Amino acid sequence: MMAWITGSRSAKTFRRLYGKVKHLKNCTFYTDSWDALSKVLPKVKHIIGKQHTTAIERDNSNIRNDLARFTRRTKVVSKSENQCKNR
Repeated sequence: MMAWITGSRSAKTFRRLYGKVKHLKNCTFYTDSWDALSKVLPKVKHIIGKQHTTAIERDNSNIRNDLARFTRRTKVVSKSENQCKNR
């Protein structure tokens, strides 16, 4: 992870995030078609499409699962015994 920021999914919030990484010169941004990204990223460095984002999304999913597992001893999607008995 290179940078992160909290806020709404607006162009204003993304500008704050981009401000943290715009110093990186030799990089390309592969994103989905979220409108705020097109407004902020330079067109020559911005490629829209799922082809290059699937590995990133897989990594994000694994990180979310691993972080959630720190708080529970089982997988995130598991149910407690009490929930199963009530059915």
